[in-house]
Amino acid sequence: MSAYYDAVLELGRALLRALAIGLGLPDNTFESSLAPGRHTMSTLRLNYYPTQAPDAQPVTTDGSVALSCETHVDSALLTILWQGDVGGLQVMAAPVAGQEAERWLDVPAFSDTLVINTGLALQRWTNERLIATNHRVLFTRVERLSIPFFVEPHFDAVLAPIEQLHNDKSLRDPPFEPQTYSTFLANAIKRFKEYQRTDQDDKTNK
Repeated sequence: MSAYYDAVLELGRALLRALAIGLGLPDNTFESSLAPGRHTMSTLRLNYYPTQAPDAQPVTTDGSVALSCETHVDSALLTILWQGDVGGLQVMAAPVAGQEAERWLDVPAFSDTLVINTGLALQRWTNERLIATNHRVLFTRVERLSIPFFVEPHFDAVLAPIEQLHNDKSLRDPPFEPQTYSTFLANAIKRFKEYQRTDQDDKTNK
């Protein structure tokens, strides 16, 4: 697990260098936030979806669609996901001019591939040039395992709209104030249902 963590973090660094070049920025633009030798807040998570009984109910719904994981965007810079071969992951397609309805795309599930999603921290840093990937997991009754790795900077890395992107007149003015990643993350995770429970919910669960 430790070796995998180190390898995927290095992959994250390589992907961020490539994205920087794609944005017309120096390839080391994001380097200081992930400098080797300092602990980042990057997280390796194991998501286990057990086999469901015939009468089991979905965790939540999105309209009429039953879900095992709510519709959301990740808070990190990037998410590098291994999802096995069961499937169920969907991402929202980029909007098309003249088309108002949301379009969800199935992400092919191949056990020897990785899925890359952009996150809110990168959206903030790039002045919304790179938008966080909205995604969800369809409800399934079969056993499923996914292993996401969240590429996250040092806790004191400052997320501020990059000057070159800010000065690009094709973009609107930066909507974000500079903020450390630790402060950003503390606020971002409050979007999730686990952090929206009331005292009454806790008493009911007990």
